[in-house]
Amino acid sequence: MSESLGMQTSPMGKLCSACSNIFAQWDVIIEKYFDTFSMNLGRLFLNYHNNPREWILSANDGCVFCLRMFDSLEKEEAEALIQSLASGHELSMKTATWHEGATGWRISSSFYLARQTDLTPRKQERENKFGRPETSLELQEAAHELELELESSTGTRNSLEFAKQWLKSCMDTHSQSEVKNVVKVPTRLLMLRENIVRLLTTGEMKPCHYATLSHCWGKVDNLTLRRNNIDALHQEIPVDTLCKTFQDAIFVTRALGFCHLWIDSLCIIQDDDLDWQKESASMAEVYGNAIVNIAATNARDGLDGLFVERSTARASRQYIRTNSSQTFEIKDNKLYNRCLERTPLSRRAWVFQERFLARRTIHFSAEQIFCECRSQIACESHPTGLKRDPEFFSPFPKGDIPRKWPQIVDLYSKALLTFQRDKLVALSGVARYLQKISGDEYCAGLWRKDLESQLCWKIDRWHPDRPSESIQLPYRAPSWSWACTDQPVIPVWDGCHHTILIHVTEVSLIPLTLDPLGELLDGHLKIDCGPLLKGASAITYYPGSVLGSGLIAFKDSPRRRYAMDLSFDNDPPSSAGDIFFLLVWRKTIELAGGVFIEGAGGEKLEEAGGLILARAAHSYNGSFIRVGVWDNSVLNFGSEENINGLLECPGFAMGESLYHEVLGADKSDTLQYSIIII
Repeated sequence: MSESLGMQTSPMGKLCSACSNIFAQWDVIIEKYFDTFSMNLGRLFLNYHNNPREWILSANDGCVFCLRMFDSLEKEEAEALIQSLASGHELSMKTATWHEGATGWRISSSFYLARQTDLTPRKQERENKFGRPETSLELQEAAHELELELESSTGTRNSLEFAKQWLKSCMDTHSQSEVKNVVKVPTRLLMLRENIVRLLTTGEMKPCHYATLSHCWGKVDNLTLRRNNIDALHQEIPVDTLCKTFQDAIFVTRALGFCHLWIDSLCIIQDDDLDWQKESASMAEVYGNAIVNIAATNARDGLDGLFVERSTARASRQYIRTNSSQTFEIKDNKLYNRCLERTPLSRRAWVFQERFLARRTIHFSAEQIFCECRSQIACESHPTGLKRDPEFFSPFPKGDIPRKWPQIVDLYSKALLTFQRDKLVALSGVARYLQKISGDEYCAGLWRKDLESQLCWKIDRWHPDRPSESIQLPYRAPSWSWACTDQPVIPVWDGCHHTILIHVTEVSLIPLTLDPLGELLDGHLKIDCGPLLKGASAITYYPGSVLGSGLIAFKDSPRRRYAMDLSFDNDPPSSAGDIFFLLVWRKTIELAGGVFIEGAGGEKLEEAGGLILARAAHSYNGSFIRVGVWDNSVLNFGSEENINGLLECPGFAMGESLYHEVLGADKSDTLQYSIIII
C-alpha cells in the first residue's frame, strides 16, 4: 500500500502522490474556481484521498500536507476516526477548497461514517462524525525568506540558545513582564554551583534572580525535602539522586545564566503541615518574583525529563510550491493547542496557577520550545511570536475580572487534583494576586462585587474528560461555590444583561488554616429574595435530552406542564417534591420575524432563571443547599406553559415557616424573605 502512495520529495517538503497532483495543477484548479464562483464564496471539490486509511498512512509516512491535515483534528476526533477504521465502519472523505483573503486559500476535508451494511451514498453522507464542522487547513502565501527546518531534538545547543536569546530580549524590551522591586525571595532555594547543588535557606539573603519549575509529580518516588533530611540537603544534594526532570531543569537554569532554582518538592518540607500551609499561601510571590518559570510541559513524571526527540516534519514550518512556482505555507493552526493545552502538565490544577502567576515561562513541549510572557508567546518555528490564546495570560487590567474570571474558572475546573481538598488552595495564589490589584473581596471561587450574578454556574456535562461521578468528600467549599465539585463547570457572570432579583446581604467563610483564601471549614450566604417555588410533583425530561430540558408539574397544578431547562450538580433528588426554585434573574427579549433580537420592537418574551435548592440539615433556620440551576429559555410548544406566570402566584410559594426571615413587601407589593445557603 505504501508503494501506491508514490511519495515524492521536493525542497519544499515531502508530498504524497495525491497532494503532488493537486499542487501540480494548482493554476487549473484556481482558474476553475474563479470561473465557477464569481463572488469567491463557493467551494470547489478536489481529487484528494477518498480512503482515510490511505490518508493516515501518508501522514505517518511524512507527507507534510497530510500530516498538517491530520494535526488539524481535535484529539478526540482523531482518536474516534482511528477507532472507526477498526470497528466495522466505512469512512469516506470529501475535500474542497475556497478562497480566503487576497493571499490565502483554505482546504478542508469532511469525514462521513456509515456502517458496512449501509450501502447507499446518501446514508453514508448523512452522518458527519468528525470535524466542527470539518477539518481544514489554511494556505498562506509565503514570505521570500523561508524558515529553516528545526533539529531533531529540543535539547540541542541551538534550541537552548533560542530560549536564552528570547529571555534576554524579553527582559530588555517587555516592560509588562519585568520583575520590578523584588523585595524578597522564597524561604528556600536550590543553589547551583558549578560542581555542587545544595539547599539554601535564604533568611536575610539579598534579593536575587531565580528560576522556578512546573512539573508533574506522577507516581515516581522522587527525592523530596523532609524533616529528617533537611540538614543533609543543606550540605549537598547529589545530582545523580534526582529524577531526570530535575536534572534537566538544573542544566537549563545554568544554561540560561542563573544559579538559583525553586522546586516545590525540594523547597517545601513535605511532611510538615505548617510549612506546607505557609509556603502554599506564598505562591503568588514565589512565581511572580521569579525571573523565569521552566515548564516540563510534556513530562508525565520525573522520569521523562525536559528534552524530546521530535518529528522535524511536524515541528518545522512547512511549505508547498505550485506548478507556477508560487510558494504557500501550510499553516499549523492547532500548534498552540496541541503543544501547550492538551499536555500532561496542562491538566494539573496547580500548574494552571503557576503559569498564570509566572511573568515568563519556557515550555518544553513534545515538539518544540515555547517561550511565553505577558506580552508575547513565541516558539522555535515562530520566533517572532504567535497569536496569544487564551488571552487571560496577557496583562490583567484592574477592571477586567468580570470578563476574564469566567475563562479562568472554565479552564481551572477542568484540571486535575491529586487531593480534592486542594481545590481552593491551588488557586489561592491567583485569587490573592487579583484581590490585590482589584480591591474586590474573594469569596470561595467567586467575587463579592456582583456576587449575585455569579451564582448560576452549571456543570459542563458535554466535556469529554468529565468524571463519571462527582466526589463529595472531603468538604471543599459551600454548595453555592463551583469549588464544591470536582466536575468541570460553565461559569456565569452576566449581570449587565439581566435584571438581578436577589441581594446577598452576608458572606461568611471560616478558613481551615491560617490562609483565608485556602481550605475552608464552613461557609454560608444570607440572601434577600422573593418567594421560592415549592417542590414539583413530577419532572418529565424530553426524549433524548442531555442538558435536562423537560417539563415540570407542581403539586398545586398537577395537570399543567411548565417547560424548563434543569441542570443538577449531581444526581437529581429521589423525590421531586424535595426541591425548591429560587428566582435569581430575569431578561426580556423581543421576537422579530422569528428571530430573537433585543430592541427590535416585536413580541416580547421573558426569560428567567435561578437556583434549584434543597433543605439543609443545619442549625440555621431557613437554610438550604444548592443542588442545581434552572431557566426557562427552552422554547415552549403545544400544551407547555411558560413558568413566569407562577413566579407571581402565591399558591405556588414555599410556606413562610421555611424561610430564615420574613422581611415584608417590596415596592411592587411582592413579599420578600431571607434564606441561608450553605
